[in-house]
Amino acid sequence: MNRQEQILIQSVLATVSGRDVPKCDNTEGLVNLAKYHMVQNIIAGVLEKMPDVPQNLMNSVNEEQTLLLIKDANQEADTTALMKLFEENEIPVVFLKGWYLKQFYPRTDLRAMADTDIFIRLSDEKKINELMKSHGYSVVTYGGKKDNVYKKEPFIILELHKNLFMFEDDWNDYFNRKDSDMYIWNRVHNVNNHKYIYRMDDELFFTYMIAHIAKHLIDDGGIGMKSILDVWLFLRKKNDLNFEIINRDLESLGLKKFSDSVISLTKYWFDEKDDVDSKTKLLGDHILSCGVYGNDAVMVATKDGILSDSSSRFKYLFRRAFPAVKAMEVRYPQLKRKKWLLPFLYIKRLWFSLVHRSGEVKGEIRSAKNLNYERAKKIQTLYKDIGLR
Repeated sequence: MNRQEQILIQSVLATVSGRDVPKCDNTEGLVNLAKYHMVQNIIAGVLEKMPDVPQNLMNSVNEEQTLLLIKDANQEADTTALMKLFEENEIPVVFLKGWYLKQFYPRTDLRAMADTDIFIRLSDEKKINELMKSHGYSVVTYGGKKDNVYKKEPFIILELHKNLFMFEDDWNDYFNRKDSDMYIWNRVHNVNNHKYIYRMDDELFFTYMIAHIAKHLIDDGGIGMKSILDVWLFLRKKNDLNFEIINRDLESLGLKKFSDSVISLTKYWFDEKDDVDSKTKLLGDHILSCGVYGNDAVMVATKDGILSDSSSRFKYLFRRAFPAVKAMEVRYPQLKRKKWLLPFLYIKRLWFSLVHRSGEVKGEIRSAKNLNYERAKKIQTLYKDIGLR
């Protein structure tokens, strides 16, 4: 962790727990790093207390903070309306992630959400789809394995999950199987006075947070510091968690060792405890380098087989362009019934990627071609050491 990263963490702490405002000689660099992790709104008040912050920089941060305040108010109003809608139509739903985590921040707008995540029963999918369309939401995606996505301008994006994970079928099985200790619908509490609106119990929610962080590290090229801040704030507020249950669930997912590393990292960053092992510090440095949504270089570096031989980069790009049939079935469930659709769906997938994700595709190709084998080996070794492989 370099000095600028340390100052960012101290600035976040100054907001969420009243710590002293740190000294900073490079506020522009601090703001750029905060934007990389999407925590610039969290440190806005801290920046105002720092001397000699350029006015144009402060104006930029304040404008973004105002936008997030408006977005948060819109999301809150939409969430209230959604709860009423589901309640009136007697549709059970579980609100996930950011909606619950907001309450652990000094202000709800400090925990900005890109979208609202809700878990639904597969049997309610069609009914909910018609309900969303009739109440002003446009359909972005529908019928896939993981979720259905809806949008309402200018700020609202809903992800209605049928599964919590895309590729980790064994994890989905634990959350979805009725005879599982982690079956979601047996591990929920009603929200306020609602009959059909739920949240996970705190032990399952913590396990889900850890799995969600792991998923982003394994599948998406990393995750930002805000997810680690979420864990720290949650643990501070929920000091009566039953870790016997949590550890049982984490063991089921194979994530107990990784969870220990995340908890250790929260103590290193936010409790400022330096007596942690080198693996914890390496994990922290890795997350700080990834940014809020990860990056292509890390995503490529973490993939199985990428270090196998000199042709591994070509093999990786070929697999990305033409995934295995099982992976295609995840994205296109109709393929399970109609195998003859495979070549047409390959074309559809490639066309969609080139038209709608051309920048991301080019970035991934560039990262594969320029793969730093030394860094990739270090990342894969780290993942093995912290229990992600």
